[in-house]
Amino acid sequence: MWHILEGQFQLLLVNAQHVKAIPGRKTDRRDSAWVAQLLQHGLLRGSFIPPRTDSGTARSDSLELIADLEFVESRMTRIEAEISRHLESSADTVERLCTVPGIDRVSAWGIMSEIGLDMSRFPDARHLASWAGLCPGNWESAGKQKSGRTSKGSAWLVGHFCQSVWGVSTKQNNYLSALFRRLAARRGVTRATMAVAHPLRVIAYQILKNHVEYQELGAAYFDRINPVRLTRHLARRLEGLGFQVMLEARPA
Repeated sequence: MWHILEGQFQLLLVNAQHVKAIPGRKTDRRDSAWVAQLLQHGLLRGSFIPPRTDSGTARSDSLELIADLEFVESRMTRIEAEISRHLESSADTVERLCTVPGIDRVSAWGIMSEIGLDMSRFPDARHLASWAGLCPGNWESAGKQKSGRTSKGSAWLVGHFCQSVWGVSTKQNNYLSALFRRLAARRGVTRATMAVAHPLRVIAYQILKNHVEYQELGAAYFDRINPVRLTRHLARRLEGLGFQVMLEARPA
C-alpha cells in the first residue's frame, strides 16, 4: 500500500504502539478518530522509510541479483516442463493425486518418483508405510514399550508427505484438515504432522494401486462416527457455562 501511494501524498508510517487508543475503549472507529486527532495536532512521528533511489531494489539491480533470480526461475520452469513431458503418459495419475487436499503437482511428481507407479511390490499400505518410515516404531524389552519413534526410511518421501500436510493445515472443510487440528490440539503440531502423513500415504497408495478417485469424507466425519460422545461433550460445555441442558430427540 505504501508503494502504491508513495509520490501522490505526504505519507507517515507510524508505529502502532505509539498511537494505541486508551485501553478499554478500543474499536476500529475509535482508533481512526484517535489517529486523526493526533495527526491534526502534529503529534505523529513517522518511521524512517528509505527513498526509492536508495531502496533494496536498486542495490539488487546493481549487484545483478535480479538477473540471477530470473535465471533460476527460468531454469525451474524448463525443468518442470521437462518433467511434465516425461510424465505425459501418467497425466491422469497426477491429476488424481492432485485431488487430495494438500497435494499439488510438484508433490505428486515427488511421490511418484520415490515409490513409482507399480504398487504390487508392496503387499499392502502398511508395508509401504514401514518402508517409507511413516509408521510408529516398535521397540519392546522386558514387557515394556521403550520407544515409538518412527524408523528410518525414505527421507525424501517423508518430506513430500509432510509438506503436503502443511498444505492441508491451511485448508478448511475436509477430513485431513479436521484430523490435523484434532491431533494438533492434543499432541502438538510436530506429532500431528507425522500422524496425518500416515493416512495421506494410505490415500496415495490406494490411488496409485487401484486407479481410483479420492473420496472426501468431510470435515464433520468425526462428529458422525460418534454423535453420542459429541452430544455429551457439548452438553458438558454448556453446563460449564451455567446453562441447564435438557436434550430431547427430534421426531424423525
